Amino acid sequence: MSPPRYAELCAMSNFSFLRGASHPEELVARAAALGLEALAITDINSLAGVVRAFSALKELARAQAENAGQGVAIRASQKADPSTRQPLGPPARAEAVAPARLPRLIVGARLVLQDSPVHWLA
Repeated sequence: MSPPRYAELCAMSNFSFLRGASHPEELVARAAALGLEALAITDINSLAGVVRAFSALKELARAQAENAGQGVAIRASQKADPSTRQPLGPPARAEAVAPARLPRLIVGARLVLQDSPVHWLA
């Protein structure tokens, strides 16, 4: 049985001030480590995070081509919130990603207008 296919369609990077926390490069690396089909970076009123996400995806594809079929080792760290009682996960480790599992990057923006209470994803 194949794993379920999933695409994250509205992820905000740290270019969305006070909303997103992760760098676009981290979002792409984590999406690849999780085996997501696609990732949409939708920062508020901007396409700023897409440029770095595209560069990170290109770098992963280049590393994958160099390793030819061995997969790409992606560093992913697990951290716990100190205010919760979650056990701290193992230290950062390299996760192997299958050669064909790099996510597609979807270019988008979250449009927040002053005269509309609705946030539009474009």
